[in-house]
Formats: sequence, C-alpha cells, structure tokens
Amino acid sequence: KAPPQPDESDIAVHQQLCELNEALLYLALDPSGLVGGGGGTGDLPIGIFESEVVLVGETPTPRFARLGYKVDSIESERIAVDHVAHILPSGESSSASAFSQHLNGMHTAINMLTERIEIISRYVAAVQAGTVPFDHALLRQVKALCARLPALDSDAFRAEFVQDHNNSLLVTQLAVITQGAALTNELIDKFNVAYDRHSRRRGIF
Repeated sequence: KAPPQPDESDIAVHQQLCELNEALLYLALDPSGLVGGGGGTGDLPIGIFESEVVLVGETPTPRFARLGYKVDSIESERIAVDHVAHILPSGESSSASAFSQHLNGMHTAINMLTERIEIISRYVAAVQAGTVPFDHALLRQVKALCARLPALDSDAFRAEFVQDHNNSLLVTQLAVITQGAALTNELIDKFNVAYDRHSRRRGIF
C-alpha cells in the first residue's frame, strides 16, 4: 500500500503552523494502513514531509517534499515498551514481560549469591574462633575471591551501574505515567456518565 500523501488542507494547516515556527516537519498518518501491519510490508503507514516553495507559472506555490526516516531504538527502550505494554490499568501485569523475567532471574541469582556469601562469612568466623580446623586450600580461594572485589570500584563499573540505574528509573516512570493516564481516563468516563445522567434528569423536570 502506498504511503499517505498530504492534500491541500494539509498544506493550509502547515502554513498556519509555520507562522509560529518556520522549520517544521509534517507527519501524515494513514489509519487504514494500521490494519494488517501496513499492508504486509512491515512499514509504518506514515509519511514525513517538509515544506518548500516552487514556481508554478511564475507564482510561488508551497508544496510538500517527502523525507526519508529510520526508526531506531536502544535495548532499554524496547524493554521499557514491552514491560509497559503488559501493564493493566489496575497497575497489575497481564503477563510476564521480558523485563519482569529478567528481574526475576536477577533476584534469584542475588539470593543465591547472598546465601553463599553468608556461608563463606560463617566459615571464616568459625576458623577464627577455632571451632573449625584450617583448610589452607579453601582459605586461599577465599582470599583470591576477596582480592577481586576492588576491581569493581572502577570508572567503567560505575558508568555501567549508573546506566542500569537510569534505565530502571525510566521503566518505573513509564509505568507510573501509564497508570496515571489509565486512572485519568477512568475518572473522565465516570464524570461523563454522571454528567450525562444529570443532563437527562434536568430534561425530565
């Protein structure tokens, strides 16, 4: 299916907007192209245009020139959109998103790591108290593990940690915005129902 094309009414609207900002792009959407995924091509049923003035019979005439575009997103955006798409208006999740599954896997791994760290800590404390005999091979492994910990205190680790933290905050913010929009929509529906009943009651009397 051919991408949407602007008409004369679109040009008129665009000229009005150009009075506020001369460097505007015009986005045309064909809703019918959404059915069937853009005609089976996988392309979005949109067109992006910029205005230009050409001489038609020595008369300056505005027209649209089509621009190319490319849809690009990073991994954190795709994860956030997938997670928000699974959130119901009540705030609950309709199904497990990829982000939720990732968090569940990380939670399980962190719990297992915490348990093993506690075991090592109790063993070292018992060795120091003399209740458990020395195992030099095992203690050397514990020392080698502890020697690797300062490597986490580096610029690369802090940068990656901050990026993951910001991505998590972004997902949380998107979820809050989605929930707020759903609650606002629910409030508007209730107001419309109440206002409609009030109008009918006034009409009866």
